Amino acid sequence: MNYKIISKKIPHFNLIASIANKRKINVWLVGGVLRDLFLKKKRDLIDFDFCVERNVLEIVKEFSNKISSKFIVLDEKEGSYRVILKKHSKIYTYDFTLMRGKSFNEDLYSRDFTINMLALNVSNKNNKVIDCFNSTADLKAGLIRTANTDVLKQDPLRILRGFSFMINYGFKINKSTQKAFVRYKKLLKNISGERINEELFKIFANCYSYDAIKRMEELKIIDEIIPQISKTRNVYQGGFHHLDVWRHSLEALREFELLYRKYIIHKKEILTLRSRLQKIGRAHR
Repeated sequence: MNYKIISKKIPHFNLIASIANKRKINVWLVGGVLRDLFLKKKRDLIDFDFCVERNVLEIVKEFSNKISSKFIVLDEKEGSYRVILKKHSKIYTYDFTLMRGKSFNEDLYSRDFTINMLALNVSNKNNKVIDCFNSTADLKAGLIRTANTDVLKQDPLRILRGFSFMINYGFKINKSTQKAFVRYKKLLKNISGERINEELFKIFANCYSYDAIKRMEELKIIDEIIPQISKTRNVYQGGFHHLDVWRHSLEALREFELLYRKYIIHKKEILTLRSRLQKIGRAHR
């Protein structure tokens, strides 16, 4: 995975590089697109994240103007903006965010998981992908790991994102990161229902969601986002049921997904529904 390959995969990448060079501002491509390119995922690359050293709004205004698109403010205080481009029946989003911290390494250190910590400075064709936290090793090993567990305290929703990555990439969450999930799980109560709902959509869009929900159950994380579940444990339903209400619900999910994968997954109408769910997940990534 080199600069040339990456630049060809991202529409208007060279334009962003030329704007950065002209203004003498460092701009880094970061996040999911580099992760997916490394993994050679067969999926549309439509969401791009850029970290900008300074004067982020100037970069955004010039870029959006030159591609005849508009930009929206995501978080003015944090210096976060999105340029939206409609091209060939696809919608591309370019997110530009002001560098957090005193250095770019500090910015990377504040990101959720090492698999999302690869970066590329767009200004020079001779630049190589930056890997400060053994991201490529974790991607090869299929391991979800935090380089800095404090990022979970800063945004507890990242706990659910960990399970979303686990199920959608077939990865494992390393033990120290699981312990951090448990340590900060009660902070999930402070997250809005809308944000939690978005992450749950990403999990349930996968036909192996049972594995994630079961692990969340074992760590008692599921109780923090759906507290009513605690009232279904140890509630039995008579002689025709050998499990309590909650374990029966889990078993129903497992059996449904087994049935889905064996008989239903290839049916056209189901594929259409699945595609819609996945689009909802990608839209909130």
